[in-house]
Amino acid sequence: MDNLQKVEQEAKQAFQKGDFASAKRLFAQAVTLAQSVTPPDDLYLAQLLNNLGFVCQRLKDLPSAQTYFEKAHQIYRTHKSGDSPEFALTLHNLGRTAYMQRDSKTAWNYWTQELDMWTRLKNPGCNHYLASCLQSCADVMADAGEYTGARRNLEQALGLRTTVLPPNHPDIADNLMALGQLCEAQSDRPAARTYFQKALPLFLSALGGNHPVVKELQSSLKRLS
Repeated sequence: MDNLQKVEQEAKQAFQKGDFASAKRLFAQAVTLAQSVTPPDDLYLAQLLNNLGFVCQRLKDLPSAQTYFEKAHQIYRTHKSGDSPEFALTLHNLGRTAYMQRDSKTAWNYWTQELDMWTRLKNPGCNHYLASCLQSCADVMADAGEYTGARRNLEQALGLRTTVLPPNHPDIADNLMALGQLCEAQSDRPAARTYFQKALPLFLSALGGNHPVVKELQSSLKRLS
């Protein structure tokens, strides 16, 4: 077990450094070690599978990511562990992987299951995850032209994020930009301009004036002026 925890820690450190190839190798090693532990700790194994899947997702190896997430999902279902943040995040990861593969129907199925689970959990400490789920559902709704529902989700996500995250957090900036784009699609130019104006200084501070996202926001504001 000590060796397993050491490998897991090394995997996390590699991920934090952006060395995703090493993180993938180490998390795969940790999974193999966890599978040999007696007695087995399946819920711990599910967490490791989630981590491995997330690394594969970052490496754009979506088929592998989906396989690992599905294995974690099966563990939670088999153990009938009920609602838990870990299970909800597995649903989110499966939805994200499906969406990245342009399978909006499957993504929607997983994300609405996740949303129901966060609603039942009623854990304020997980509100940032709930916000991510709401924004993900909004992406699918916006793709389908359901702008009113998508905007409602994004506004709710922003409200949650502003209560739990620092005002300059990247998720808030992304949320503001998404709202601006949605409002523009609805032809609500004043609201779109307001959201873009709030998002611009956050992205400018984080990315600098030459970043494509900053230039896109500046162009949007010029178009709406």
